[in-house]
Amino acid sequence: RTSKRRAVVHRVRGVGLSKYVGVSWHTTKCKFQAQIRVDKKNCYLGRFDDERMAAAAYDAACLELGRPAPNQTTAAEQEAAAEFAHNKPASSSSQFLGVCFHGGLERWQAKVTVGGSQTTIGTFRHEVQAAFAYDVFCRAIIGDDNDQYSFDSVSNAVNRDRIHDVLESEVIKTQLLAIRGEAPPYPGDPPEDAPLFEKCAWARAYARAVVPDALVTTSHVAEARIRENNKPTRQQKREA
Repeated sequence: RTSKRRAVVHRVRGVGLSKYVGVSWHTTKCKFQAQIRVDKKNCYLGRFDDERMAAAAYDAACLELGRPAPNQTTAAEQEAAAEFAHNKPASSSSQFLGVCFHGGLERWQAKVTVGGSQTTIGTFRHEVQAAFAYDVFCRAIIGDDNDQYSFDSVSNAVNRDRIHDVLESEVIKTQLLAIRGEAPPYPGDPPEDAPLFEKCAWARAYARAVVPDALVTTSHVAEARIRENNKPTRQQKREA
């Protein structure tokens, strides 16, 4: 059965080719593979039985990186592709809850468990962006007693104090004022009946409005490596 499927694909499109951008046929695994170019490196996004789902994974990665999605897949298809993709394991080297570093994309990701399954809220250039998106998503979707999201009012935002320390540092505060002026007002919660992918997009947009990509911090890759290098060894954990 596998050899037949391979023969059909090769006869129709030729070895390794696909009609979608960022998608190719993996001859060994007999699956469609999605990859994206980031900082002159090919980043693996996953392998799929369905060609269009691989294209959706590529589109989702493009949107996360602020690029146009060339394959014109739907948001629902992109959400499904993200759920089934076999991504490289992410490092847990973050100081924030719900945030991890994706070694393939070299970006920070915010993830949350909703309805028993893990959902990626978004992929971000800065660690503090991902933490902000995680907190605001939890506040809006999981609920809070306050009317709006602010550092002074959110009681269940688990990363609140650490985010505040980062954004209130003189270097970062000066940059934020120069880039975007005062912090944008809270945009209001997304509709309760909105699909999950729309709620994630809402959280990403607000996080990037508060913490713009243009902000200059320590290299996001360097930040991850610093956290990884500072993690206690097994021996140190036992001694503690």
